[in-house]
Amino acid sequence: MNQSYPPPTSPTIPKPILQVEGLVIHYETPRGAVQAVSDVSFSVQPRERFGLVGESGCGKSTLVTAFLRMTKPPGVIKAGRILLNGVDILALPKNEMRRVRWSQVALIPQGAMNSLNPVMRVRDQIADALVAHGVILNQAALTARIEELLARVELPARVARLYPHELSGGMKQRVCIAMATALEPKLIIADEPTSALDVVTQRAVMEMLANVQEMVGAALILIGHDMGLMAQVVDRLGVMYAGELVEVGDVTSMFKSPQHPYTRALLGSLPSPRERKVRRAIGGLPPALIAPPPGCRFHPRCPEAIVACREVAPRRLETTGGWATCHLLDPTQASQPLEAADAAPSA
Repeated sequence: MNQSYPPPTSPTIPKPILQVEGLVIHYETPRGAVQAVSDVSFSVQPRERFGLVGESGCGKSTLVTAFLRMTKPPGVIKAGRILLNGVDILALPKNEMRRVRWSQVALIPQGAMNSLNPVMRVRDQIADALVAHGVILNQAALTARIEELLARVELPARVARLYPHELSGGMKQRVCIAMATALEPKLIIADEPTSALDVVTQRAVMEMLANVQEMVGAALILIGHDMGLMAQVVDRLGVMYAGELVEVGDVTSMFKSPQHPYTRALLGSLPSPRERKVRRAIGGLPPALIAPPPGCRFHPRCPEAIVACREVAPRRLETTGGWATCHLLDPTQASQPLEAADAAPSA
């Protein structure tokens, strides 16, 4: 007797909490448009930790403000979509977007030293965030909730009565984390949260942030310069250069086998506690984004550049664990080095 079995079911793939599609952001100036973000696309899964690294001025913080729809003039979002839980936040009315901030997506800002109101006690600042989003509690319940949020970030209840100037740098950063997670958002954006802290405090704050992220069940986007910190914290990593996202992949694969020359250059500049090696600086400077170079924007600084890099913008190509935009990975491109082409006699 033949026994029938139900057909196999494919595993359910969770929908991304954040999808960025073809995002373009310019800063309008009298000299022309500064192309701060150019055709950036990526996604973040629920509960994932996604890192975003690159040199200063590459567009990381511009992306952050766009995710919260806080781009101010002369900044202009020229094209693209930002889907948060499937909803394009760029199309939301202002009042609706105000409700989305903090409740669905929250920011831990760069520089906690200047992010808190210096004339308000910590308690009042946390209470303002709760009340503004419709959390109405009596005095006893509000006090209990604030103390619970402070305990979550390993701060004693007495901190609620203090002013920001009475706190250390690490304590201020923890207060910012408590405020950002007060409404348990599904996406937390941390913009260089440890940039002004010493190494010991950095480690404590990042461990605590990771614990809080797990506690509230949120995804985390970590913005920064520190590749070593990214290696310890994130699941996937995106590398930005001159307003473009040039490589995205799982962090293990990218550290073992980076595919884009810029990623290799960033990793080559890092010291290693396990091996002796010569650290190499990246020659030259990033281009002015008011008139970026044609082709690959990294080609004027790239030691591996070929002729196509100067003439054609590279396309996105799949790699182990992710993708990268580099002609060296493209079998359809000839691989004549730029130096050889420039040295060849003209016809």
